[in-house]
Amino acid sequence: MSEKTFHLEIVTPRGLIFEGEATWIRLPGVLGETGILADHAPLLALLEPGVGVYRVLDRDHPLALGEGFVTVGENRVVVLVESADRPEDIDREAARQEVARLDAAPGGAWVDPESRARRRLAMARQQVAAWS
Repeated sequence: MSEKTFHLEIVTPRGLIFEGEATWIRLPGVLGETGILADHAPLLALLEPGVGVYRVLDRDHPLALGEGFVTVGENRVVVLVESADRPEDIDREAARQEVARLDAAPGGAWVDPESRARRRLAMARQQVAAWS
């Protein structure tokens, strides 16, 4: 039995990252993780930097996502984010160094919301790089 699918688009300012049919997607929402399946109720949600994963043909595809939002309606999901990095696009050591640099900053990465967001994105890149 095949799983139901929905049309998924993942878009950044640089362009289209993915467009096609997916069976599910998990996203880092500001109110917690958001999971979406086919026939999901209409939704507009803010996203924070973190790890997102979508499934196509029984294969999971992780992304390190920047801030943005997701819209859901009529079996169509559109993810608009500042950045979306695949495992093969991430330098694992550079991601580790970025987390260390942010943690070593005066007051750590917790000084202001922008610093926290940068650290969440750096951590997501580190996690997604390790996925491959």
